[in-house]
Amino acid sequence: MPELKIELFPSKVLVTPAEIVTSITGDNVTIASDMSETMYRSKGIGLAANQVNILKRIVVADVGYMFDESTLHVLFNPEIVDSHGELIVKEGCLSFPEITVNVKRAKSVFIKALDIDENEIEFEASDLLAVCLQHEIDHINGITFFDKIGNLSKKLANDKLKKVKKKIARIRKKNNN
Repeated sequence: MPELKIELFPSKVLVTPAEIVTSITGDNVTIASDMSETMYRSKGIGLAANQVNILKRIVVADVGYMFDESTLHVLFNPEIVDSHGELIVKEGCLSFPEITVNVKRAKSVFIKALDIDENEIEFEASDLLAVCLQHEIDHINGITFFDKIGNLSKKLANDKLKKVKKKIARIRKKNNN
C-alpha cells in the first residue's frame, strides 16, 4: 500500500470542506486503506481525507494501536449528532508537525456514519476517541484546530511551524539528491 503525502498547513485543501461519499466503491476502500497505512506510519491516531489532498468525507481513527489495543474506525460521511461534557486537551495534528495546542472539546460524542460495507452505523465515543473524531470531522468540514484557539496561541504555533517546515524542506531536498 502506498503511503500518501500529508498536506501541511497552510495548504488550501485543509480549509476546504470535503464532499459527501455517494457510494463506497473499491476506489474509496483503497483510499481508506492507504489513509490507514499513512496514519500508522506517521504515528498518528486519526486522519481525514483532505489531509492527504482528497476532498472526500472519509476519516480513519485508531487511538489504541500504540497500546496494543487496536480498533481501526473507517468512517464515511461521519457526523456528530450529539455531544456531552467538556474538556480541554492538548492536541497535535499530522498537518501541523510538532505543534500542540490546547483545544476545548466535548467529552463524549454520538457519531453517525457509513462503514466500509455501506451500512449506516451509530455509536458513542468518549475521551480520546471522542477528541480524535471531533478533530478529524472538523478537518472534513474545512476546520483546523487553529480555528479553535486564540491569537497568541496561533502566533506561537505559527512561529514554531515555520521552523519545522524549513526542517522538513531540508530533509526532502536531501532525500531527493
